[in-house]
Amino acid sequence: MTHQLVSYHEIQRATNNFDLSNLIDVGGSGFVYKGILSSGIMVAIKVLDLENEQLFKSHNTPIVHCDLNPLLYKDMVAHVGDFGISMILAVNKSMEHTETLGTLGYIAADGMVSASGDVYSYGIMFMEVLAKRRLTDEEIFNENLGLREWIRRAFPRTIMDVVDANLFSEEEQITSKSELSIASMIELALDCTKETPKSRITMKDVVKRLNKIKNIFLET
Repeated sequence: MTHQLVSYHEIQRATNNFDLSNLIDVGGSGFVYKGILSSGIMVAIKVLDLENEQLFKSHNTPIVHCDLNPLLYKDMVAHVGDFGISMILAVNKSMEHTETLGTLGYIAADGMVSASGDVYSYGIMFMEVLAKRRLTDEEIFNENLGLREWIRRAFPRTIMDVVDANLFSEEEQITSKSELSIASMIELALDCTKETPKSRITMKDVVKRLNKIKNIFLET
């Protein structure tokens, strides 16, 4: 069985830019829209609500996911997220393990199983998507750099040189507001991946900043 890869712009077109007339369901974690792809296939598309999505929602007993790295194909579209090694955190909210819990490159160097470790993984994943580069990218390896350091060196002056040129469609003109939004997202990813756990932001702050970036970008 094969699965068709669908771009964000195709989803926008299929749902008429998420028009309310195509909204078919509203749930606790987001919204479901109907759409028709250019191939004629009718699909249902779920859009997660960052305010209410359960993955990082606060719980009395914290849960860490340990391996926050979805399967990214060549187009850098996420297909699967495997949280098979998620675990309930101990009372002290962090623990050390002698075995590797997670995928190398996505786990922080401190080796702590903690909420801040999940934030680190999220930041790395965010960089991959924004730059359309993998951790094993040949150009970055040839420069003896990791993905984070490669992006950090470009921030903020030459950041548009390292982000994916296809983040905006051909019809969209890249404006100063667009560049500010990209720079803000890169800064967010860098703040997620700081070296020490205490210096990283929380996932609650990530959601707040993402919403702020979105609102500023959508302002007319």
